[in-house]
Amino acid sequence: MDTNIFSVDSDQMMSDLLPPEKRSDENKSFLIGLIAGFKRIYSYFLLMMNGDSSSWWSAGTYTLGQRVKYKNDGAVYECIVASTTNIPTNSTDWLKVNKSFIGFGESTNFSSGRLSFEYAINKRFGLTYRDPVSGTSDIYVNTQTVINPPFIVIDLATTPTIGSSVTYSDHSDTYLIDAATISTSPDFILYFPVTSYTALGVDAENIVRQFVDKYCPCSLLYTIQTY
Repeated sequence: MDTNIFSVDSDQMMSDLLPPEKRSDENKSFLIGLIAGFKRIYSYFLLMMNGDSSSWWSAGTYTLGQRVKYKNDGAVYECIVASTTNIPTNSTDWLKVNKSFIGFGESTNFSSGRLSFEYAINKRFGLTYRDPVSGTSDIYVNTQTVINPPFIVIDLATTPTIGSSVTYSDHSDTYLIDAATISTSPDFILYFPVTSYTALGVDAENIVRQFVDKYCPCSLLYTIQTY
């Protein structure tokens, strides 16, 4: 028995709304037919809440009503024509029924913590997450040591001039930065299987970053490296 509070048996609900003496097959069928449109919309709502287990799209022929997940944007699409070989983003042949195949309930548990993040990104791109005790996930993070992080130089002398900037005992009129020590070294490297990365096309880096940036603290720099 499904105990999800969003699970509703609409057919049973129509029967329950009828007085006992009116619960004939004809009356129930009539009411069920009236809410057919609602049932379709409700099915999309359940997809959003619980996630979608449809197959990943791959080149081939799809028929009316088939649903697929598309790796390039993580969305769920439904075929709305008799037959198509076009990619899911073709709006003539496909209808986007959900922006993400990952259920809302599950995605609320994702965070920037390494284990949670690695699980999330492997799920998003259809790859395998592995507990560190069991091995390395297909997509994994390798943290880096930033040797020379940037810093601001403040001279507390009374009125010295450095370039066009003036510092005082308690403030300066602009930031004074020691340019020689500024580093752009990444805080972590995201390792991605080259085959899966290449399959995302020429916009692969942007596709990956659109997902990663949701969970990466804004102060951290990272690079994507294939292997």
